[in-house]
Amino acid sequence: MTTVVVTLHLLLVLSFTTRILLRDDLSPPGRLAWFIVLNVMPYFGVVIYFLFGEIDIGHRAIKRI
Repeated sequence: MTTVVVTLHLLLVLSFTTRILLRDDLSPPGRLAWFIVLNVMPYFGVVIYFLFGEIDIGHRAIKRI
């Protein structure tokens, strides 16, 4: 049971870390900040990333203009 939980935890952290590192619209300090949030508070950090990390209002506004 413990190995399953540890494996799921590692997959969760690695998948979000990969997503953060592969985004081309984030500055290096922004990537570092998300990386720290995700690794310090893994489960809460994932929720915060879902709420605030993927939002890019400025990019969509520029496309509309």
